[in-house]
Amino acid sequence: MPARIDPLSVHLFSPDRAQDRLLIASLIGVIVMTIVAFQGIIYVDRDFPIYFQGMVAGNHVVVPTGRHFLFEGVLDDGVAWGLTGAGLTPFAVQAAWTVGGLVCMIATLVYSVHNKTISLVDLILVLAFSRLVDTCSAYIGRFDPLLISFLVLSANRSRWVSIAGAMAAALCHPLVALVSTAGVAILCLAFEGRWRILQAAATALAVLANYAALHLWFPTMTNRLDFAQHYFWDLIRNNARWGLPTLISSLLVPILSIQVFRPRPNLKLGWPGAALLAWLVGVVLITCVLTLDHTRDVLLVTIAPLIVYLRASPRFETVGLAEGRFAQLFVVLFLARLVIPNINAAGFLFMHYHALAVAFSH
Repeated sequence: MPARIDPLSVHLFSPDRAQDRLLIASLIGVIVMTIVAFQGIIYVDRDFPIYFQGMVAGNHVVVPTGRHFLFEGVLDDGVAWGLTGAGLTPFAVQAAWTVGGLVCMIATLVYSVHNKTISLVDLILVLAFSRLVDTCSAYIGRFDPLLISFLVLSANRSRWVSIAGAMAAALCHPLVALVSTAGVAILCLAFEGRWRILQAAATALAVLANYAALHLWFPTMTNRLDFAQHYFWDLIRNNARWGLPTLISSLLVPILSIQVFRPRPNLKLGWPGAALLAWLVGVVLITCVLTLDHTRDVLLVTIAPLIVYLRASPRFETVGLAEGRFAQLFVVLFLARLVIPNINAAGFLFMHYHALAVAFSH
């Protein structure tokens, strides 16, 4: 008896008609809107553009130690300075870079599909099961969409595009760029047999250039090590409480859900495999033990390596999942993912709509 093919999988894997492309666009829209509806829309870091407003006006601005991390990317700071200098209000400044970042992120995802860095199906899996969508909606006001754009480019098939993306990411968030680029390099070597030494070296140079520029621009700002020392016991208490839930909800659930549709690719054993294991342990330590924006940090350091992983994974048709089960499994796993909240220092974030109240107040 021939295998029963799921009609949805046919449309997704062979989008050769206008109706198929419309189905894919509609599916992406439903996924995005449903995640945002469940996870909420939160407006954060309203003080960031206010600091720049004072600086541009020539005032003496004192930034609390606990807020120094806002200034760690010279590219972000340059955009903030430019928009503030244009005379926009703090709310308009944040709205401008948020919308601009979202446009850039969408453009890089479309470009990545176009040059076959990621397939349409893999894009849908990333949107549905990773924390990409809710990270953007739960942290409106940050430069996350712009950073994600560069991280996505850092996983690109093109050598020079990936190098440019990694360097730009380092100028937005140096530590995220270092961890992410290390993951991309290790996965490319472990699954594709490709070295990315030039990309890693360029990223390291961009990180050093970023910190040097920050020291010249903001000589009184502290670094992440000073921040960790200052808030050491707060970090310990917070991560003792939220570390394990973060590991389960933000790492294991997305990875296992995606792996249902994209089984593990052939791993080259030996030291590449050991390096990958060490990187994964490092990601767990960083995101579950050493940070406060747990779910968000997981997404930022894993989105580019995840793209490499999916690119190296077997195609859908070769794993026997096309026997009428794609739609059922997708819906069940997606509904389960919807009720798992994001986690940060304050605990669970679920169905919060702070951004709407802030927007109406302006």
